[in-house]
This record gives sequence, structure tokens and C-alpha cells, in this order.
Amino acid sequence: MLRLLRIKNFAIIDALELEFHAGLNAITGETGAGKSIVLDAIGLILGNRATAELIRTGSEEATVEALFDVGRSESFEKKLQAHGLDTHRADHEIIVKRAIHRSGKNKIFLNGELITLSQLADICENLVDLCSQHEHQSLSKPIFQLDLLDRYGGLIEKKRAVRELYSALRSCESELRILGGDERERARNEDFVRFQLNELEEFDPKEGEEEALTNERRKLLNATNLIESVDHALALLGTPGSSEEHDARTLLTRAAQKLSKSTQIDSSLSGVIEAIGRAQLEVEEATSQLASYASNLEIDPQRLETIEERLSRWSEIKRKYGMTFEDIVQTRSRLEQEFSELAHRQSKIADLELKRTSLKKSFQEAALELSKKRKNIAKTLKTSIQSELRELMMPGTSFDIEFTQLESEQWGPEGVDRIQFLFSPNPGEGLKPVAKIASGGEMSRVMLAIRRTMADRGGIGVYLFDEIDSGIGGQTATIVGRKLQSVAQFNQVICITHLPQVAAFAGAHYSVSKKVVSGRTSSQVALLEGQKRVDELARMLGGLNVTEKSRAHAKDLIKQAHASSQ
Repeated sequence: MLRLLRIKNFAIIDALELEFHAGLNAITGETGAGKSIVLDAIGLILGNRATAELIRTGSEEATVEALFDVGRSESFEKKLQAHGLDTHRADHEIIVKRAIHRSGKNKIFLNGELITLSQLADICENLVDLCSQHEHQSLSKPIFQLDLLDRYGGLIEKKRAVRELYSALRSCESELRILGGDERERARNEDFVRFQLNELEEFDPKEGEEEALTNERRKLLNATNLIESVDHALALLGTPGSSEEHDARTLLTRAAQKLSKSTQIDSSLSGVIEAIGRAQLEVEEATSQLASYASNLEIDPQRLETIEERLSRWSEIKRKYGMTFEDIVQTRSRLEQEFSELAHRQSKIADLELKRTSLKKSFQEAALELSKKRKNIAKTLKTSIQSELRELMMPGTSFDIEFTQLESEQWGPEGVDRIQFLFSPNPGEGLKPVAKIASGGEMSRVMLAIRRTMADRGGIGVYLFDEIDSGIGGQTATIVGRKLQSVAQFNQVICITHLPQVAAFAGAHYSVSKKVVSGRTSSQVALLEGQKRVDELARMLGGLNVTEKSRAHAKDLIKQAHASSQ
């Protein structure tokens, strides 16, 4: 049940805290006093869309909070678990808070945890059943009628299973379409991937190869200059058996010979001779390396041509597959994976086709089983609604539920059925769709009959009726009040009404009024008891001029309502 509703800076409400009671709660007030604002606030708690227009003028943020007692509901616990929310609540209460900001940064909390709007709508789906005048339009929609039937029959879980199977089937079919596509296009794509892989395999790039070839190409292009430079250097360094008088080898030998005699005079020159010896060794090493280098130097036009061709292929491969060796390796790996997937596509398509066949069979079986249960439940629902309508002063009316099985290609997430609520207000008249033949008052009673019948099945904690008594009065209004009171025996009922005959049956009566304080209008809600309640009912009976006669009538209504509940 809904225990507490707290509203702040919402529409023309400055601040309001409203504590609801078990049983039947009636909300009354003059037209425009703000009764619908309370309804809008509850709608936000149930997941309705919020706009900045709902924020009170002069405020930046509006908040609505609601405290629910959900009892020991396993289905509700499962919903919280499915959304990853805490289910350890010793008091079996949840607090929902919505904050609407002009900047658009709205927030939703459940027991202090931040949640999304879709999570809120799913979690609160069966907390409150809202029945309003606007719902009359919904009643004409087959999908809404089907939902009422499923809820009445306790078929929501079976319908959810059908939806899940249908969703899985559509997903499988979508994947098959993607994998299938145009056969010629698939073949062209496979050929192109194969060509790219073959090209890379044939080229077979090696890490560091391009740099090595570039260096070799530079040497071959400058081979003549290199040979001349090496020969000249070797001549300057000197070679064994060389007859040059001024090469490095000969000059170092002469210098060592000249100084060797001088060491007899000054021994400190020995270090110099040793240094010359080391220089001779270095010259020998340099000469050896240059000689080896010179032996490998040659002018080879054919090798140069081969290198030029390979480097040209490197440029082409880099342009196609990546600018570095690592890029080319990654591209090759990607192409191999893509080719593997293409090669195994047929196998995957075969697996998906088997899966589709299995899912289609499961969906059809579940949908047909759901349809069978719906038809059985519809008989009970039809009888119950007709009985309720007779008690609501509509003895000559007829009500039926027409089933149409859709063509197989039209089967969908709701199953295989299309239903239509049929109604005839007078004996002898044919049954027609309820929205096309029922008047406003008749529609209100049809809606109440449906809700009264569904209340016996449980599953909903709070029933909220927004002027469902519109278009009726007199004795019928009293019967409507009695019906609402019977619904409230096992469910909490919140009823916004303009009929005193209905309000008299309430266990808790609230009055909505407007006041102007410091030039600003504000709606207020007060719990009426004793004489204040009598005065409100008298106002509803006789208008603004409350008389002793209207008060007496009001007291009589309360007395009769109290007596009927005994």
C-alpha cells in the first residue's frame, strides 16, 4: 500500500505531506483546486515522463517522494534482484524519490540508490493500478484489453516468456539476414580477402628487411666512389711489401727506428715508442678491414635491379596494408580471421537455422498455450463483468470478449491473439466494440466492473480511481461507492471523486483546496474528520451554500455507508 506521499515545489503545491490509510481513501475538492496534481505526482512515482513545466514557478527543482509497504512479495523481491537492488528490508518498505530540475538533470532514487526511468517503470508496474477518465480511450485498444485479460488470469509471466522467445527468434533471424545477404556480394568479398592474403603470403615481409635493402641499395649506387676511396685509403696506409716511401706503415716504422737509438740517451722515450707500436697495430687492423671491405665491393647492376624491385613492392604493400612492419602483421592477422569467419559462415548459418527452427517451435507452442489459457480465462472474466454490471444498475447490458487468431506472419510478442471487448447497453441490440457504443457514464461503470473483478484476483496493492464515477449519480453513485468499498476490503483504494455518495464510503477523506498567500496560489490537502467531513459532503451536495438540510443529508450518507460496511 501507499503509506506516504511528500510533494515539494510541484505545480502549485509548495510543500505537502499526505499520509494515506488502508481501505478506501477519498480525495475531494472544487474543480481546479489541484486534485489532478496529486494524481500527476503519483504518476511520476510510477514512471511517467517529467518536464520542467511541472516545477513550481520561482523554484529550480521539484521533488516527489512516496513510501510503499510492499509486504512479503516474492515477485517484487525478484524484480529488485533483477535490477541489482538491495532486497534486505526488514520493514518491507521502499521509498521512491524523483527530483526534477529545470536544467534537465533529473534523478530517481529507490531506497537511496540511483536508478533509471525504465527501471522505475518496471519495478512499480504492479504497485499501483491507475484507472482514470483518460483510460476510457485506452479501453478501446486491443492491446490494453489483452493486458487486462492477462493480468486477470495471472498470465503475465507466461506472456513474458512468450515475449522473450519472440525476441530471441527475431534476434536469430536478424543475425541470419546479416550472415546471409547477397550471395554474389559474399563471394566477391571472400575472393577479395583471399587475394589480399595471397598477396601478403607471396610477398612474405621480414622485420628489418626494408631498412637493410635501403642501405644495400645506397652502397650499390655509390660502389664506384666507394672503391676509389678504399683504394686510396689503402695506398695511404700502406700494405705489406709496399714500396711507397710516405705511407703510414713506412713512416711509423721509420719513426720507431729513429727513436730507438735515442732511448739510450733518454729512457723516457720508451713510452713514445710503445705508442707508435700500438699505432702500427691499429694501422694493420684498419688495413685488414679495408682490404676485406674492398674484396666485397663490386658494381652489380643485376643485384641493384633486384633490390629496386623489392623496395618498390615494399612501398606498394605499405600503401595497401600499413606503413610499418607491425601494421602489416596486424592487417594480415585481421584478414586471416576474416577469411576464417567467411570460410565458416556456412557452418554458422546452418547452426543458426537449426536454432531458428527450435525457437520458432518453442515460441509457437508457448503462444498457442497462452492463447488457450486466455480463452478459458475470458469465459470467467466475461461472466464476472456481466454480474458486476448488473449490480451497477445496468441489468440489460451484455458483455463479451471476442477472440481473433492472427495470421501466422502477424504473430508477435503478445502472442497469436487479438481480442475485442464487446458491449450492448440495451436488450435486443447487437454487441459492438465497447468504445463505439458506451456513453461516458456507461464506460465508467464498465471500467469499475473490470477493476472490481480484477481486484478479487489480487496482485495489485493500490487501486487509484480518478473520477471514474464521471457521468453517473443518484442511486448508481451509491452503488459505485459500495463497490469501491468492497474493493478496499482487501486492497488500498484512492479515489478522486466529485460525488458525495461515493466519498461517504471512505475510511479516510481528504479535501484539496487553494489558498493565496503573499500573492501566490498554493494547493493544500487536509484530512477531514468529524464536522469538517460533514461540511465537505454538504458542500458537494448543495454547492457553496451549506445548509443544515445539506448537513443532515451528509450525515445520513455517512451513516448509510457505515451501515453497509458492517
